[in-house]
Amino acid sequence: MKRLAVGVTALAMIATPLASIGSSLRVTLAHLVVGGLFVITLLSAYSVWGRRAVVTSAVIIGIGFLVEVVGSSTGFPFGSYDYTSRLVPQVAGVPLVVAFAWCAMALPAREVAVAILGQKATRSARVVGGAVALTAWDVFLDPHMVMEGYWVWPDGGEFFGIPLTNYLGWLGVSAVLMVVLEVALPPRGAQRTPVVQYVAVALMETIGFVFFFGEPAVGLWGAVTMGTLGVLALKRSVRVN
Repeated sequence: MKRLAVGVTALAMIATPLASIGSSLRVTLAHLVVGGLFVITLLSAYSVWGRRAVVTSAVIIGIGFLVEVVGSSTGFPFGSYDYTSRLVPQVAGVPLVVAFAWCAMALPAREVAVAILGQKATRSARVVGGAVALTAWDVFLDPHMVMEGYWVWPDGGEFFGIPLTNYLGWLGVSAVLMVVLEVALPPRGAQRTPVVQYVAVALMETIGFVFFFGEPAVGLWGAVTMGTLGVLALKRSVRVN
């Protein structure tokens, strides 16, 4: 099952820049990528923590959904943004796939922090490290999703039209998710699959922005942030295992 999810996700990532932007195929591919990443994360977690992984995933999806409902309605904690009607289904104006996206990358980000900081790191250090790692993903994610027309920032912002408050909000929400993971799924050594998943996402986004999406600067920023964290974690997890 995991191999199938990996294959579908990889093919969807490769196909995305080849499909016409704005097409229904591109939207379908976005759902396949998020769905595939979620399945990989869930199966990886289940193999280590068992049924607790399923319950924890549901909690993280719920938190992600509530945060997006509040965020898109009030502007807190990310800033003023609006979802378009392109991603469906939606509940309370929020595409459900967005909630699953939070869950899909939360555990990989935490495992990146575990690999980088080592087994002797404190819980607080892992929470901060995991929050930074998850926020680094949004260096790619927000510019990409705005480009796709899935959501908009009406007032623009300092980072390719996205306000810096967005990233402060991401740090805060990510820290909450890391606390949930620390309590429900405490680290059990360096888990290589989530780290590889994190690196693969960083690599594909870098290639996409540098060669296909017309914003190579975003690709470079993402490579320096998410890419650096991922490579460092991968090297250390390989050394440990």
